Amino acid sequence: MAAASAHTSLRGIAYVVLAVALITINDTVMKAMAAGYPVGEIMFIRGIFMFIPISVLAWRAGGLPALRVRNVPVQVFRGLLAVGSTYLFVSALGDMQLADAVAITLAMPLFVTALAGPLLGERVG
Repeated sequence: MAAASAHTSLRGIAYVVLAVALITINDTVMKAMAAGYPVGEIMFIRGIFMFIPISVLAWRAGGLPALRVRNVPVQVFRGLLAVGSTYLFVSALGDMQLADAVAITLAMPLFVTALAGPLLGERVG
């Protein structure tokens, strides 16, 4: 049982390392594009590339019924927040160093933890 657990842990570590590498490449490409393209255009092209794997995942999960949401207004609000944060992040990449933008982004868990109590009433241990 220990060997299976170690294998699962190593696979998880590999996934995290790959995810961080892909995010870094994504941010670097967006930084390069921010110098010569409008933010809206960058977001549109990024959205097209995101649509392809999301479509495959949805198809494998059962098609359109797998994408059904229960609370539409909250999902619309969440989507607007995602678009707004992406717009601001891509805009920031055009104005600041990539390392600084990534460092601020990596501080996000601290902000989420700090605001979990006041905004969501959750107890943070």
